Amino acid sequence: MKKIMVAVLLPVFLAACQFGMPEPPKPVIAAGKEKVEYQIGSYSWGQNGKGVEADTAGPEELVKNIDYSTVPAGSNVVIKFNYSPSHMEGWK
Repeated sequence: MKKIMVAVLLPVFLAACQFGMPEPPKPVIAAGKEKVEYQIGSYSWGQNGKGVEADTAGPEELVKNIDYSTVPAGSNVVIKFNYSPSHMEGWK
């Protein structure tokens, strides 16, 4: 009986821990007229006094199942958010 209770209550508890945690906004990325598919890697995000850090696989592993888009050289890359971040960093 205890095993069944743990099996039922553990997912509920874990879901409750995530409730109300901030998530970074999901951007829409386009190069020229082509929408660019992406995966979000490791990040730290804070909002309204709450914060979260997420660690993911490395870049090579994250993008191995993404269909790459080919756009002409010199195309502009546009990143749009439904949210205006006050600070953003990226690593290559």
